[in-house]
Amino acid sequence: AEAMPGQAVSLALMKIVPPGVFGLIDLAGQSAATVQDGVDVYLRFARLTSTGYQGWIERTDGLAIYRGRHLTSVEALRHPMELAILHAHRLLVRAGVSPGDFVEVHFKHTPVGPVEAYREHFGCPVFFESIGAAIVVREEALARPMQHADPVLSRSLVARLEAELPEGDDTLSALRREIAAHANPAGYAAAEIAQRMGRSLRSLQRDASRAGTTLRRVIDDVRVARARELLQDPSLSVDEVGFVVGYSERAAFSRAFKRATGETPVEYRRRGRN
Repeated sequence: AEAMPGQAVSLALMKIVPPGVFGLIDLAGQSAATVQDGVDVYLRFARLTSTGYQGWIERTDGLAIYRGRHLTSVEALRHPMELAILHAHRLLVRAGVSPGDFVEVHFKHTPVGPVEAYREHFGCPVFFESIGAAIVVREEALARPMQHADPVLSRSLVARLEAELPEGDDTLSALRREIAAHANPAGYAAAEIAQRMGRSLRSLQRDASRAGTTLRRVIDDVRVARARELLQDPSLSVDEVGFVVGYSERAAFSRAFKRATGETPVEYRRRGRN
C-alpha cells in the first residue's frame, strides 16, 4: 500500500488474483444450478478460507443485498474488506449476474484511491463511509441458472467440503442456533429463517434431507426444546408458552409437543412439579 500511495491497491491486486483462488469452493459454487445456489455454497463454506470473515444475503423491495464484515480486529483495515467485496463481485459476475443487475456497492471505510476507479470496476455507483460493506443487485438475478451448471458435480464437491467443516459446525447445528436466537412468535417461519441466514429456503431443505430429516422437523425440535424450558416457569400459562414458540392454537402446540415428547405440555408440566 505504501508503494502505491493514492491508488486503489485492492483493484490492482484483483487483476493478478486467479479466478479459482478458493479451489473446491469456487468449483462447487460455479457448478451449482442457480446463482442463488452458488452464493449459498460460498456463504456456507467461507469459514474454510477465513475464520475472520462473514457474509450473508438480505432481501428487500426486489433487491438482494450481499453484506460482509470482518472481525473487529481487522475491521479498520481497508484492503482486506475491499478484497472480500471485490471477490464477491467477481463470483457474481462469473455466475452470470450481468452488469445491469448491479445497483450499487458500499464500503464502510474512506476510499483508498480515486472513487471513479471503483465505479469503473463495479460498473455502478460506489459509496464510501456507509454503515457497512455491501453489494446490491436486482433480486431476480439470483434466480437465473448458472452459466456452467452441473448439479451432480456440485453436490459431490459440497459433500467433500462438508467433511472439512469443524466438528459440530455443520449446517443443521448452525440452523438450530439461528432458530434459537430468534425465539419469538414470528421467528419460526422457514422462509424468514433462511433469509436471516443468507441462504435460500430450498438449500436448507436439501441440507436437512441429506441429514436424514426435514427442515420442518428441525424447526419443530427447536420449538419443543424451547417450550420445555418455558414450561418450567410457573408464571406462564400453557397457552402463553405455545404462543412464544410460534403456535397460535393450543391444539396444534399440544400435538407437536406430544409427537416429540410422548406427552402433552400439561402432562409434562404436571410431571415436572411432582
